[in-house]
Amino acid sequence: MEYTRREFLKKFFKRKQPPENNEKEKEKKLKNNEEKIKQGITRRWFLTRGLGALAYLAYLLSVASLKGDRLIKEKENKEEINKVLEIKPEEPFEPTPYPPPESPTPFTPIATPTATPTSTPTPAATPTQTPPPTSTPTKIPSPTYTPTPETPLQITTKVIYYGPRKTKKVAITFDDTANPKLLRELLEFAKQKGIKMVWFVVGKTVNEEAAQIIKEGLESGLVRLGNHTMNHKTSLFANLNNWEEIKKEKEEWMEKMKNIGINEQELKHYFRPPGGGGGYRGGNPNLLKILSENGYQYLVMWDIEFIYTTRTRNLPYDEKTIYDLMYGGIKFTQGGNIVLCHFNPVDVEAAIRVIENLLNEEYQFVFPEELFN
Repeated sequence: MEYTRREFLKKFFKRKQPPENNEKEKEKKLKNNEEKIKQGITRRWFLTRGLGALAYLAYLLSVASLKGDRLIKEKENKEEINKVLEIKPEEPFEPTPYPPPESPTPFTPIATPTATPTSTPTPAATPTQTPPPTSTPTKIPSPTYTPTPETPLQITTKVIYYGPRKTKKVAITFDDTANPKLLRELLEFAKQKGIKMVWFVVGKTVNEEAAQIIKEGLESGLVRLGNHTMNHKTSLFANLNNWEEIKKEKEEWMEKMKNIGINEQELKHYFRPPGGGGGYRGGNPNLLKILSENGYQYLVMWDIEFIYTTRTRNLPYDEKTIYDLMYGGIKFTQGGNIVLCHFNPVDVEAAIRVIENLLNEEYQFVFPEELFN
């Protein structure tokens, strides 16, 4: 019989199957395995129990030895302490018997001697002299000086934050650098539309050209000037701890405005602290006292502004954003607002657009105190 190569290899490399065991052999193997398992389990059980018992005995011995060492050390320490202090062992206490009471002795009274009466002589009467009458001088009352109490200064400067709502009245204010170009643009717009506004200029930024425009605005009656200090030191008014410097900032601004030819009465309408420091929560009493002493009528704050709002809300500072904030804020309250703008092109252009639109809706633009009329 001939095989092909494939069949030959297949037959040659074919695994030999193990011969099948008999059932008896299988049973024997199973029994042997079970016995081995049982023996292993019992051995392991005895081994673990024995090891556990040995470990417990070792633990008890170690505890006993430690306890014995501790007792020995305590005894030695006690003996050493007794040697140092020379303490003797206490002797048993035996009470001593009290002595028997003595017998009482009988009481014998002592006789007291009787006193003999003695005659006492009566003293002779001595004549008494009456003193001559003395004249008492009349006391002249000394003049008393009663100082007149000092009358406390009455605070006359009022703080304004905003006016009554739903009145369609708005106060527009501009702060900081007196840019002549922007001043001229705002003044011409105010004359064209007949609106009022307040300029809070910083004193050191006012040059000759700006001074001329400011005087034109005051003469028109549409612009009023507000004191915004000489150097705009925001930290000075935030801390409010150097009142002499605050007075100096205010007075230097006043002198600068008077030197350019502005009447002093035109300069005492309004004051606005840089950054608003001292104007919150009803105003700082010391600041209001200083302003009242100098005759200022109003400390003007605001309820709509843009620099802080755009920074806290991560908004772009552009004309569209400023327009939306200003127009939306005024329309929301329907008037009574004091709007804080700055002398920069963005604020000025946005303010002009808002004013034009609100004038078409019959809004009025007035000075801050006129919001309450």
